[in-house]
Amino acid sequence: MLPAARLLAVWVAATLATVSTVARAQAVEQQPSAEVRLTPAESSQERQLLLRLDDVDSERAATRSSTVVPWTVIAVGVAAMVVGVSFGLERVASCDQESCSSPFWPGWLVIAGGTLSTGGLIWLRLAREDIAELDSRRYQLEQQLDAYQILREARAQRALLQVRATF
Repeated sequence: MLPAARLLAVWVAATLATVSTVARAQAVEQQPSAEVRLTPAESSQERQLLLRLDDVDSERAATRSSTVVPWTVIAVGVAAMVVGVSFGLERVASCDQESCSSPFWPGWLVIAGGTLSTGGLIWLRLAREDIAELDSRRYQLEQQLDAYQILREARAQRALLQVRATF
């Protein structure tokens, strides 16, 4: 009987130690220790990255809304060209003589419309380049913030392994 009681006592002690170790490991997973936190310099850099990300987002919103004006300039230019061509064609179609004179303004309206459309296209291209640059900066900032998150998770895993290794 004595060896059986001793065996039972060892088994109960081992079970309690295992339960205690599992409970401590779960507590570490639920409450990050001081090792899981970023250093003050890293926290400061992370805050600066978040501020820069907010700035990029506000610039991006302003730039996206600024593409309305170039599109309007393009539309006005195309409309001017259509009006100039339609008046010019109407004048040519209504001419019954061999030599007809027409007003000068339809030709100049086509030229002005083409110039406006070209300027609007250049402006739109530049605005889209700005948007692409802001998107690139946003992506880079998000990658840097993800790196801090990965660092935080790695430190949490290391702390969890250290707690498990001590038991």
